[in-house]
Amino acid sequence: MDKFEGFLKIAWVAILSMFAPIEVATYVLLSFFVINFFVGFKNDKIVNGNKFSLKKAFDGAKLLIVYYAIIYLVNQALFLFDEIGLAQNATKFLTWIVCYWYLVNILRNSSEIFPEGKALKFLYDILTVQILDMILAKFGLMRPEDSPDKKR
Repeated sequence: MDKFEGFLKIAWVAILSMFAPIEVATYVLLSFFVINFFVGFKNDKIVNGNKFSLKKAFDGAKLLIVYYAIIYLVNQALFLFDEIGLAQNATKFLTWIVCYWYLVNILRNSSEIFPEGKALKFLYDILTVQILDMILAKFGLMRPEDSPDKKR
């Protein structure tokens, strides 16, 4: 049994070391996921009158795993090409994009739970219009309709 326990410890350390480059992304995404999960559950219960859905919970967890996989694969691919700075920036960019959509969903659900909360609706409106442009601009990108070529 001691050898098996030793193997499990080594395997656990190996798995954790694989995710060390995206440690911050892991914590941030998990935080947004948890808040989104509970707000979505409350919204479904209060607004739609539905009970807890294990299928929805598993679908949300699967989606989180897909996000982690995408971020991990992009980070590792760029790291293996010795593009360490680009790997870090890509990890941040992808994390921000995923967290942005989690936040939009959290605010949308919250504004339905608290329809009298005008601040929630206002924040939701701002996020759905302006924040994506600011995130893209931070990385020197523009939406196609904002590009200078379109304005000619």
